[in-house]
Amino acid sequence: MEAKIPTGVKTVAIAALSRSGWGRWPGYVPMGADAVWCINNAHASYHIKPDLIVAMDSLQRDVKLHPQYVREITTAGVPVLSSVVSPKWPAVKLYPLNAVIKKIGLGQFARHVLDNTVNYTIALAIAAGVKEIRLYGCDFGHGYEKKDLAMSLYAFKLDGYHNPPDWFKYYNRIIQPARAFGEPGGESQHFLLGIAHQRGIKIVLADDATTLNNDRDRFFYGYQHQPRL
Repeated sequence: MEAKIPTGVKTVAIAALSRSGWGRWPGYVPMGADAVWCINNAHASYHIKPDLIVAMDSLQRDVKLHPQYVREITTAGVPVLSSVVSPKWPAVKLYPLNAVIKKIGLGQFARHVLDNTVNYTIALAIAAGVKEIRLYGCDFGHGYEKKDLAMSLYAFKLDGYHNPPDWFKYYNRIIQPARAFGEPGGESQHFLLGIAHQRGIKIVLADDATTLNNDRDRFFYGYQHQPRL
């Protein structure tokens, strides 16, 4: 039997282990959030006490090769949502897959969008009716290096562009490969955040998060001089 969708949470901080989460614990994420939901064993790495853990990979499978990882999840003293349950781990409950899909209205996109534990957790937050989602360490893209950005802009000048706008640096062929997703899930994350935004849910990202290019300068593409709004 699937667990029920959480209720009574207005602001949730979702913590995973990519770079925008580094150096922000202990105490950084919980401030002002009603609940902290951790991806897999992020709580152990950050030494924080979460309110919920989402670990969608089969713990019965992972325990054979990664026993410490499974132990950190199943003995955290908080509810765990996963794809498989076992009497050995009473804290682990089935993720409310059907209820979440129906609540959000994912329909035909469900099997495309739920492709990573981070995205299962964002979907759960939307279905729970939260008012604010804070993402820390939930990035899929690689960050930029300042020296690479400088070289990218310089390359445009070598190609004959005079006074190229600063945002050109993000579009040079030199820099584009650096932005590749580290693992599947980035596009689906953006899809889910679009649903959240449409429902009036506030999205909070770390300054250096690659999600929605939050680590980039703010600009409108195409303009030589940025318009005033």
